[in-house]
Amino acid sequence: MSERDTVDFVVAFAVGAAIGAGLVLLLNPSPPAGAAGILEQLEPYRADLRRRAHQARKARARRALERAARRPRER
Repeated sequence: MSERDTVDFVVAFAVGAAIGAGLVLLLNPSPPAGAAGILEQLEPYRADLRRRAHQARKARARRALERAARRPRER
């Protein structure tokens, strides 16, 4: 009797696991395809690049102003 209970439990567990895996695959949204999918995947990197580019432009302008301030004026 105990062996039959164990077999029933293992079969029920395997069937439940298979149904659960099937539902996960069925309900999981598919990623967007093509250019939209690539842009969506790159979005975190785009925001960081935008911020870094802004900082680089500010630093370049600051250095240009410092060089201009050090240059002697022509009269």
